[in-house]
Amino acid sequence: MEWRSGHERHLQPDWMSADWKEIRLADVGLRLRSPVDLTPLAARGVDSPAQVLGGVDLEVTVDAGPFADPLTGYRDRPAYQATEETIGGRPARAISCRLDEQGGHLAGAHFPEQPRAPGPRQLTVSVVDRGCADADRALRIVRSLEFD
Repeated sequence: MEWRSGHERHLQPDWMSADWKEIRLADVGLRLRSPVDLTPLAARGVDSPAQVLGGVDLEVTVDAGPFADPLTGYRDRPAYQATEETIGGRPARAISCRLDEQGGHLAGAHFPEQPRAPGPRQLTVSVVDRGCADADRALRIVRSLEFD
């Protein structure tokens, strides 16, 4: 199966099931894929555009402003992992950790400021997943990000 990223065509990654849905956030120039439908829950943000989307066992927060959370406050959480990687063609710090004893997991990516990059200059996307035994599904959602 093929899917579009900007003007390029990509083969769908092996880890992404064909039934994943594309979610477009036009106001921040971002697309992501999710195994469940996501709908807007709230728009918040004092100093920057922020959106919260929710679906069955998932909550996705997108903060596209100069004070976006750099995701450095999770180091002491159980099962914490962090990597520097390229997501959607941009350098990012990706993290994952367990949130609580009930099995909730967080995965996120912080994209540091890039003045010439498409989309927002700085961005943080986080996914809380309460429906999986590990952070794998949340990380796959984070890694599906593409910039318009």
